[in-house]
Formats: sequence, C-alpha cells, structure tokens
Amino acid sequence: MEKSKIFSIGQMVECVPEYKLGSSVVPPGIIYPFNGIGIIIELEWPDKAHIYTTEGNVICLNTNRLSPVKKEKR
Repeated sequence: MEKSKIFSIGQMVECVPEYKLGSSVVPPGIIYPFNGIGIIIELEWPDKAHIYTTEGNVICLNTNRLSPVKKEKR
C-alpha cells in the first residue's frame, strides 16, 4: 500500500525503535526518536512527517520510522 494512503494529517502514530547492537564494551540498546504517541501535523512528499509528541516537541521523521496507532474495538 502507498504511504500516502497509510498516513494522514491528524493521525496518531508510534515510533518504530532503532536497535543498536553495541560491542564487547558497550551494551546493546534501543533508540527512540520519541516515546509514547505523537500526532502528524504536516506531511512532506514523498516520505517525511512532522510529528507533535506528547512531550511537546515537534520532530521530523521518515515515515519508515512510524507505525499507525490502531483503535481497539471494545
């Protein structure tokens, strides 16, 4: 599916973490550009999104690093 159909302005998203394998001296770790849920406030063609985070920051990320938040039916 095209990214333009997956993401839209006002959509809630979570961040996909980046895994850092480390070395024999440095332990492995996980890097999150932001924690929790953010809202897309602007989309830039072809694959950049400006995200307003729960911490009050606005960051620009590649859409490959984002995952849509799905509503659960109750």
